[in-house]
Amino acid sequence: MKLVLIPAGKFTIGSPKDEKNHCDDESPQHEVAITKAFYMGIYEITQEQYEQIVGKNPSKIKGAQNPVENVSWDDAVEFCQKLSKMAGKTIRLPTEAQWEWACRAGGQTRFCFGDDDDELDNYGWHSGNGEKTHHPVGKKKPNAYGLYDMHGNLWEWCTDWYAPYTAEKSVDPIGPDAGECHVLRSGCWLDCSPQICRSARRGWYVPDIRTSTVGFRVIVDLHFTPQMRAEVDRLIEQLDSDDFRTRDSAHKKLKEMCPAVLPILKEIQAGGKLSVEAAVRIKTIIEFHNRRTQPKDVQE
Repeated sequence: MKLVLIPAGKFTIGSPKDEKNHCDDESPQHEVAITKAFYMGIYEITQEQYEQIVGKNPSKIKGAQNPVENVSWDDAVEFCQKLSKMAGKTIRLPTEAQWEWACRAGGQTRFCFGDDDDELDNYGWHSGNGEKTHHPVGKKKPNAYGLYDMHGNLWEWCTDWYAPYTAEKSVDPIGPDAGECHVLRSGCWLDCSPQICRSARRGWYVPDIRTSTVGFRVIVDLHFTPQMRAEVDRLIEQLDSDDFRTRDSAHKKLKEMCPAVLPILKEIQAGGKLSVEAAVRIKTIIEFHNRRTQPKDVQE
């Protein structure tokens, strides 16, 4: 399973009311903070992968490298639980906020690549080019984070129960405690025009439904302890100290903690000021290099 590191950060979830094909449940837009980096599968889970873990392939349209479908939300969760136990890591479905953050890859346009419906053919399978079936994963262009098929091919399960948005800022939202339907994202090959495959588009299904239009991808949590995170935050704050000795000490400790941040530390020294972007980059890199367990077959 190939994974890519998705950084922590903030973004505006949903879409503005004047966005082409905007839906009411995509507003009110509001700020979301994703405070922890995480790994995400660069592809939807394939039928071959699912069968290796669960022992069967429930898909209606067969293809070893095609995404697995005809799986309920409960089936997807069961897959994650079995794989977590085998791998000794926390593997799960993404939250809706994590999914949209990863899909947008730093942008705020209708799609990960921009606003043009015609360009979608280069990035995803939808009703206009899907030829009435789903397709092997990874055959279209990836987004800026290296994720494939984030627009179309199959709808993807998220952990959250579906509910209307509120206007309040949120930090690592996980949705309501209960509901009737779970969130779906991405769009699919059947009856999904480009407007339904937009980054902000929300879908939902009851958790026990199985259909050839729904699959999933997984994320892997970073095992970075609260104590480690607090120490990193303290040292980053000291990089902006007025006292030279305090800055120098923090610089040395961060370099010892993770040599990979040295280029950023040199940039800060040269510029004389700690930017928010530099602080986020340092935290993300250190979380990546200092986790207690590391997923195998990771693409950085």
